[in-house]
Amino acid sequence: MIFVVVVATVLVVPNELRHARSDIRVGTTRPRAARAAQPALTVGLTQLAVFDAAARLIPQGDRYRVVTGSGAGTDDPQVLRWVKPYARYTLLPRRLVGVDGDPQWILSYGARINRLGLRYERVFPVGRGLSVAKVAVTP
Repeated sequence: MIFVVVVATVLVVPNELRHARSDIRVGTTRPRAARAAQPALTVGLTQLAVFDAAARLIPQGDRYRVVTGSGAGTDDPQVLRWVKPYARYTLLPRRLVGVDGDPQWILSYGARINRLGLRYERVFPVGRGLSVAKVAVTP
């Protein structure tokens, strides 16, 4: 009987440890939301609630602009440069437009949207320095 337990331990335990190590390395033991947020956290984006709010508020197919500033707790340009790519990644199929575009929505990651020269139907504050705003249609 002891022989069977020893053999089973020698054969099974190393295999289980390899699987556990592999799961940890690729993150499959973490919840899906945590795995989806990992790219942003890796580059220093910590205020992710604004992206979740934008995904809920902005209809698919609408145009949006991303504006950044120091009001979200960081003014590190190495962090802020990742806001637009992460927004594009998380908000597809919504369309990101540049400064020359005609946005229907504004996603603010630390910027003061009142300085953009736009009128808003509604502003949805998400946190300190974070907001999603519906741009008013001009007649």
